[in-house]
Amino acid sequence: MAMTGDLDAACASEEIRTRLEAFTVVPQRGDGFAERLANAHVDAADSVGNRTVLQIGMDTPQVSAEMLTECAHELLGTDAVLGLADDGGWWILGVSDAATADCLRTVSMSQPDTGALTLAALYAKGIDVVRVAELPDFDTVGDIDTVRRQCGSESRFVRATVEVHA
Repeated sequence: MAMTGDLDAACASEEIRTRLEAFTVVPQRGDGFAERLANAHVDAADSVGNRTVLQIGMDTPQVSAEMLTECAHELLGTDAVLGLADDGGWWILGVSDAATADCLRTVSMSQPDTGALTLAALYAKGIDVVRVAELPDFDTVGDIDTVRRQCGSESRFVRATVEVHA
């Protein structure tokens, strides 16, 4: 887990801290989101013995353990996996060699073409990429209904947004 910020100041900080006990946590470092993502891949891999890295964003609450397992299985047989998001970004990137994620430094993040640019950057390095499921992600209130429909009825996201009608 690569994170930034003051965990003590977070909502539900004790719950988050308890859940993080099962993970290796590395601090995010770098200027700008693209650099922090690239560094997170290397730092995560270094902290656990240069293993493959499967990085997921925090704005896809509909992702299940089964979906992550499927992505991880795909990654075992290729250089990289990439799951695009409906808004033009991506929700998951897995690399068999953390140095592969260095190409993210050249990609403009949070743009309508971030996913396409990421895919192009990987291909430009000669990386074999398996594309996994495309998903909607949650960036604005207008995304709530679409994402909520893909979540389990008892999910935290559904419970937290039950009163929101976008």
